Amino acid sequence: MIGGALLVTASEDCTARVWKWQTATCLAVLQGHRGRGVWRSCASLRDGLLATGGADGSVKVWHLDAWLPQKYRDLGVELAAAAARARV
Repeated sequence: MIGGALLVTASEDCTARVWKWQTATCLAVLQGHRGRGVWRSCASLRDGLLATGGADGSVKVWHLDAWLPQKYRDLGVELAAAAARARV
């Protein structure tokens, strides 16, 4: 779960998907791993980054602004701002 609004799933089809969990809307399909699947994910709201680790032995770092549809990019900014406020 990212900031209580987004959910990341990892899959055997070598993709990670970013969801707006309240509406079950898939916002982005991140493709780049090869082999048997994506095993782990970790997000940094402050930086707007998502890292995924796959069975191929690689770690990919994704800039969420580059992958989220335009109408949802503000959501990422709002989540990052909320995360920054929570650290103070």
